[in-house]
Amino acid sequence: MSVTTTPTKNNIGLAQIKLHIGTDVAGAPSFNFSGTVFDRYLIAGDVTITQALAEPLEKTVRVHGRRTKLVFGPATDYMAALHGQYVATATPPLKGAYLATLEILMKLDGPDSWNGVAQINYGHEHLENVPVKLITTPIPTN
Repeated sequence: MSVTTTPTKNNIGLAQIKLHIGTDVAGAPSFNFSGTVFDRYLIAGDVTITQALAEPLEKTVRVHGRRTKLVFGPATDYMAALHGQYVATATPPLKGAYLATLEILMKLDGPDSWNGVAQINYGHEHLENVPVKLITTPIPTN
């Protein structure tokens, strides 16, 4: 059975997906999404953030978002956005914790693709042109 995530009359239901957002560079931040796509465009799941250098980090963040098609003149782009919040610890000499935001905006390669590039904002960090790769083929759950 073929599963697409673009709006059609016959494609309504759930699909499970896993994405790796990041590079294979040692110490670089890595974002792994595991979740579900509802009715072709609503997304919910968890992103696990890991980073080995600078400030070691391993957090799992509950996220939600949307997949959409943007049309500007003759150009059509396919986008997905994820958003969530997590408790972050202040760096010394500061003490305490604060609520940090994770935002991932992905430009996808096409209407049936989950591969592409992402822009990521988390804590006080901003990353651009981060590769997005589908780890598993969408699995229908209906």
